[in-house]
Amino acid sequence: MMNRAAKTGSEVVTSVLDGPTGANRPLVSLTSGYLKRAQAVVPKTFEERPWKNHENYIADITMSIRCGSMKNGVLQFSAS
Repeated sequence: MMNRAAKTGSEVVTSVLDGPTGANRPLVSLTSGYLKRAQAVVPKTFEERPWKNHENYIADITMSIRCGSMKNGVLQFSAS
């Protein structure tokens, strides 16, 4: 991402949520009381790529920006 930003002269990279159809759910599937109480402010994830958190390193890394395409319509590169 940093290399592409440098090549395009971008200073800002923003991920854009463009209407996923899956319901949002907590980022992690832990059931601790402090996480339940903080559900309103804890990041969410969806059921579809690229917004899905698999909670599995191998699955996450193979579907991530690191191994995926930067031209997927999710990242917006801009000058400022």
